[in-house]
Amino acid sequence: MLAAVLLLGPALLLCGAAVRVDGLPRSIAAGIGVTLGLESIFLLIRFGSQRAAASFFLLVFYGIAAAVLLLNSPDLASPLTHLYLSASLLLPVGLFVRRELATTGGNARRLKFLIRQLLTRKEWPSRYEDFRNCPRIQALREGLQDNAAPALALLAHDDVNIQIAVLTALEFHPSWRHGQVEAVLQRATYTEVPAVRSAAVLALANVVKPRHVQSLLAFMRDPNAEVRRAAGMAVLWDSPRRWTEIRSQIRQVLAAPHAIKDGALPCSSALSPAAIADLITWSIESGAIGRRSTQTIVRHCQKAIQEDGSAEAITRVANMVADSKVPAALRVEMAHRLRQADAFPHEIAYRLLGNSHPTMLRVVAAGAVLSRNPDPRAIEVLREAAQQPNREIALAAAAIVQKYLSVDMGLTVGGDLPAVNSREAADVTRRARRWSSNPGSQSGVETPAEAAVPAADPAFF
Repeated sequence: MLAAVLLLGPALLLCGAAVRVDGLPRSIAAGIGVTLGLESIFLLIRFGSQRAAASFFLLVFYGIAAAVLLLNSPDLASPLTHLYLSASLLLPVGLFVRRELATTGGNARRLKFLIRQLLTRKEWPSRYEDFRNCPRIQALREGLQDNAAPALALLAHDDVNIQIAVLTALEFHPSWRHGQVEAVLQRATYTEVPAVRSAAVLALANVVKPRHVQSLLAFMRDPNAEVRRAAGMAVLWDSPRRWTEIRSQIRQVLAAPHAIKDGALPCSSALSPAAIADLITWSIESGAIGRRSTQTIVRHCQKAIQEDGSAEAITRVANMVADSKVPAALRVEMAHRLRQADAFPHEIAYRLLGNSHPTMLRVVAAGAVLSRNPDPRAIEVLREAAQQPNREIALAAAAIVQKYLSVDMGLTVGGDLPAVNSREAADVTRRARRWSSNPGSQSGVETPAEAAVPAADPAFF
């Protein structure tokens, strides 16, 4: 917040000065103030408050403001004029001095001390993941926030552990200077150690130039699964902004036969609508691309339901379930996720009871409707499903009947459904058909008088 105020300071000073003058000086002060304000807002949106405030643009903006205030017919007899001039001169000078002291003073000495500690260290974590928890590496990360240059020379060190430590300290580094990205990419390209490649691509996750992002995409097809996962995290954490540039390469990544076991892409729940549309289209295809696209969509919806959990996120997932253009298997899988989280919107679930939707989807929707209150239409859907020759559908319907209608179907309360080809599954489906053949009541399977009918278990199914 303070960084944003400092960056917008020159524009505010000029606009404040414009109020106190008339004629041409007012037009000049207001025009330049608005221009500086727009430039500042662009830098804040494009690079973030910390990076923008640390750039030389801040000093240039204050210099322009001081020149305009000094030359634009100032009233030197006014204390307010002196206040404006002193603010426009002293603030950038103070920030420049602070920056230089941090670069050449205590921070530099602290970095040298931390680097010496790394060079003399003998014992290292056995796993790459444990490097992040090392206090010395965390301290090095804080010291390198402004400039990665002091540690980049260590990328040529013979000890692989030192290379991993430096790259871990630079993970998701916020800003890179000229030539630094190329140095990290060179280290990642010319090493046979997967942990070094993984740490290098994660260090470059915040790159902004398209050619640098394209270089990271190559590591998503790396022979090593951990490197592929790290590259996916580095590229896709900002997928809403990058998707247009990377979509064709992501398609190639998903279609790679050697990576079919990698499963879903490691993307967040913030996939853009364009990305979701592409993944849904690719999920129809056969082979690795269809399988992994489906897994990615399911993972995205799962994270949207569990981690976001907002009404907007739930509605987005529910609308995908109700969309007939989405593949049926994908709609059923997402419907299961909504049911498990007890987040299935009632109005959408009720619409899905219609005959135009896949039978399994209708069964899941019937469970969502009956979880709130008895509904004859939902019960009729379950009767139809219980008569299906598809035993998986009949088992799903039987589980909902036992859970919400308190009809004994021979299922274990709170347990998993039996295997489709098992004897127990055959018995359950026979009970379900018997129940469905009696339209006069909700229960067609007689429950013994001495049997204890289990209460509805929200953790079941």
